[in-house]
Amino acid sequence: MRTSSRVFTSLVTASATLLQLTTASAAPKYTSPRIGGTDPVTNARCMSQDLFSTNAQALARIEWAVGCLYVPAKLKEKWMKTVENGVVVERQFYSYPSFAVDDAAASYPTWKPEPGGLTTAAGSFNCAMPDNVIWLSVCEAAGCYRADQRILMESGYKPISVAHEQRDLSLVTLSPSATFGDLAFTVNTVDKYTVSPIPELETLLTFQTEHGGKLTVTPLHPLVTKDGTIEKASQFVVGDSLVKDDGSLDTIETIATSREVVKVYNVQPTTKDFVSNVLVAEGFLNGSVRYQNEYQKYLGRVVLREARGGIKVQD
Repeated sequence: MRTSSRVFTSLVTASATLLQLTTASAAPKYTSPRIGGTDPVTNARCMSQDLFSTNAQALARIEWAVGCLYVPAKLKEKWMKTVENGVVVERQFYSYPSFAVDDAAASYPTWKPEPGGLTTAAGSFNCAMPDNVIWLSVCEAAGCYRADQRILMESGYKPISVAHEQRDLSLVTLSPSATFGDLAFTVNTVDKYTVSPIPELETLLTFQTEHGGKLTVTPLHPLVTKDGTIEKASQFVVGDSLVKDDGSLDTIETIATSREVVKVYNVQPTTKDFVSNVLVAEGFLNGSVRYQNEYQKYLGRVVLREARGGIKVQD
């Protein structure tokens, strides 16, 4: 009798959950997030208290948010897939919805679903959500620039925070056919800026170079090496070189690590080839935010060759 009772209780719970989902309006509660929802050129960087380390965790959040009718179902594939060289492929890191208490003065405290109720890839979650919780953003993992770092736009260098605030879309990047021997540039178009929703405690690396250059970024930020590969900033050491916008090398003399409460930023162009996703910041060649998401698997491979003859990714 005890076993039957437990089975009955489980069936009732499952039926209640199913009834909740099937009798609810087909329209999701939210159609867009608070941050970036009505701004087509802004994505939100993942907040530290809602940062997942695996795609399984991200998928569980996506399935919960879609299954509980909090976000549009059509976004699931967008968060999990991307187009690479004209082919639809799985993202290296899934994007996912992030929720928070609607309190800007308190820096939007992170809210997460409670266990129990809807079964997903990572367990069961309750569909209940307090009235004061909002869909804050779509979380995107990114290595970034400090807000004052200047990126090259068609009109000249601007702090990336200013370029974002002005919604400046005329980003200068390498042309798809550029090589080390011919660093041709083009005026590209910004697809998205990636921005911290709130100031958070960040680890920053400040590179000082032999010829007076200075660049401050987070450890995962993508930089071009002297060999034409893209590497994380944390992989560089004193004695390595950053690549300047004329192709010359500038030796790193010091790397200072600091902890600061700041907002950080990054950017990506509309183009999706590997070379034109290289831009200029503080006079040095940097990878766009794509190298922290869909192109992350190409870190360490040659994307910028010495001479013409086809720009390809070298295995």
